[in-house]
Amino acid sequence: METKIIVLCGYIKEDKILLLRRKKEPFKSLLGLPGGKMQYGETIEDAGVREFLEETGIKTTCRCIAGINNEILMMQNSESKKFDRVYHLLIFVVELVGKETNWKGSDEGDLEWVSLKDLDSLPLIPSDSVMTKKFLLEKHENILNMNMIMKEEKGKYSIVEV
Repeated sequence: METKIIVLCGYIKEDKILLLRRKKEPFKSLLGLPGGKMQYGETIEDAGVREFLEETGIKTTCRCIAGINNEILMMQNSESKKFDRVYHLLIFVVELVGKETNWKGSDEGDLEWVSLKDLDSLPLIPSDSVMTKKFLLEKHENILNMNMIMKEEKGKYSIVEV
């Protein structure tokens, strides 16, 4: 099992959120929050601002750490049908603020402004969908924490436990 520390970024403007349609596996063709791996010595906030700038070209500041997800991602081998790729992901979701609405291209995928009311009808990474709704759209006084297991079987992702 491999452990990764990830920061995902919520950037909301006028009832829309900026999402990334991934070009690469895992999650190819699905929409998700921009972000990436935290670097050694970085704060959570600095990692979010850096990753968002790298993927969008938009300069922001961190408004808050909105939530923490302790996620187990189990991925199935298409031939053996065994879950032989298992990742332990510690995911921090940050809410970013800034003035820009125009972005640059990203090697990770295409960026899209998505209406918040359309989230349920779009092909989102399941855990990103749950985190967006719980951490970014519901307002809370404290940082929220959740535990989740997500499985990939035959190219389809599903939440097994929250």
